[in-house]
Amino acid sequence: MEGRVILSRLQEKIGINFSDEKILLKAITHKSYAYERGTESNERLEFLGDAVLNLVVTEFLYENFPELEEGDMSKLKSTLIGIETLYKIGKKMNIGEFLLLGKGEEKTAGREKKRLIGSAVEAIIASIYIDKGFEEVKRVIIRWIKPFLRNIRKSGQITKDWKSKLQEIIQKERRVLPEYKVVKEFGPPHNRRFKIELWIEGERLSSATGTSKKEAEQKAAKNALRKLGLLG
Repeated sequence: MEGRVILSRLQEKIGINFSDEKILLKAITHKSYAYERGTESNERLEFLGDAVLNLVVTEFLYENFPELEEGDMSKLKSTLIGIETLYKIGKKMNIGEFLLLGKGEEKTAGREKKRLIGSAVEAIIASIYIDKGFEEVKRVIIRWIKPFLRNIRKSGQITKDWKSKLQEIIQKERRVLPEYKVVKEFGPPHNRRFKIELWIEGERLSSATGTSKKEAEQKAAKNALRKLGLLG
């Protein structure tokens, strides 16, 4: 009965009713518990869940962030599938309290360990995939990672390629290229700043400053888009 209660509460946390609850039970079974009871642990599910998570996040970033280059997408993906993110997802659902642990892990506060909680989240992802299919697990994963994406956006780690967007629009409408001019450099060598002006067909459209020429150019392009009423 206790096991049924645990699974019922866990399904409420995840927001899914499993057709086969045994696969979910395996997902929360740590190897220390499995060894003591002679049953199967969640390690194989963890392996599968890692691959499913990787695919879903990669596809999501590819489809929703066309402005990001491959290197930037890789960095963002690493953050979203990393142990810190998985741990925070697991903590939000109180996954630690549902884990089946051996006596040794219980004594050493296993329910609070990042690695155990993160691995359990991956195993749960695999259990959803097996029980409900790819589209359902995709929906769940995206729901889980969206808050982290919002926080990353706010921190400025995701930056849009405003230069490319402006260039595409200007080339299409006027068949010319925007011109970026460095008009001022200031600040000490270790904290140099640059002021950039953006010109189009002899008209100064906008300006901006940044800690690098690239940053200032992106800001100037964004300001130009705003001035032209094209932002967003």
